[in-house]
Amino acid sequence: MNHPLAHRLPFALHPDVRRVLIRPFLPGDEPRAHHPADVPRALKIMTRILSLPDSEVAADWKTLVRDFGARHPDLDSYFLRRFEAVKAWLPSDAAISKTRRKLIGAYFTHEYSLEAAALFNPSIVMCPDQSGLPDGSVRFILSLRSVGEGHISSITFRCGTLDEVGNIDMGEPARWVVGAEPQVNPSFSAEWFTAKCKELGQDSGFLHIIQMGNCGSPLETEAGWLVLTHGVGAMRKYCIGAILLDLNDPTRIIGRLAEPLIRPGPEEREGYVPNVVYSCGGLIHARHLFLPYATSDWFTSFAWVPLDDLLAAMQAV
Repeated sequence: MNHPLAHRLPFALHPDVRRVLIRPFLPGDEPRAHHPADVPRALKIMTRILSLPDSEVAADWKTLVRDFGARHPDLDSYFLRRFEAVKAWLPSDAAISKTRRKLIGAYFTHEYSLEAAALFNPSIVMCPDQSGLPDGSVRFILSLRSVGEGHISSITFRCGTLDEVGNIDMGEPARWVVGAEPQVNPSFSAEWFTAKCKELGQDSGFLHIIQMGNCGSPLETEAGWLVLTHGVGAMRKYCIGAILLDLNDPTRIIGRLAEPLIRPGPEEREGYVPNVVYSCGGLIHARHLFLPYATSDWFTSFAWVPLDDLLAAMQAV
């Protein structure tokens, strides 16, 4: 159930198994202890493809294009890159036709449903482009954690609009997804981040005895910095709360809710990880807190909270 201030909106984002991308695939080998004389599986695959007559290679490639050409952009380039990544397994350095190279690349590629298991942990910001909207509406960008086969997590983005009374329009997402190109990760100090989180402090409240942390960046209000929090209690039950930091000295907590803003309700308790509500951030619009939140690590729900009432409910610290 929710705090009386929090209105759960009749809109949710559920994982969509139809959203797929292409990823590298490398078939595994049987343990050598079982088959000590066996050759690597990748080498076997290469040898089989190289032994195919040209006519069969052309027919197989035509079938591939028919089945997947409309699902993913620029398959030719991707398969050629995959060939370059696995060509070390070739049994010889003989010349290979372009079509056969693409076919080899395809055998070391697979289609992956990035939302097969879950779509959750939302964070939200205003979109830089606010043009073409009716009065009272804003455009936002939502980032989400999607989980697919093998418990692999990806970050995905959705765009939507929100009006002044909490109506949401996010349209239909594209079914075909393109993976991001890896970039060098800048240095990041986990120790520094942990120390900063601890500055929020924690007390012995039964709803967050195990753990307390923030749910996204602070939101500026005239009364102070509004920080959404998560607390973990008995049976690993997650709730969302809120605290208020001093505008001029955000190291000072000046208010907090006595009760959670959102608890897992009866319709929110089952999922990939039961009994969890969690958010990575909300935004303020039309004197309301618009809060997307994860539901039992499975799908994403949304809440609409009157800001004035929320600030009035804060107990002074």
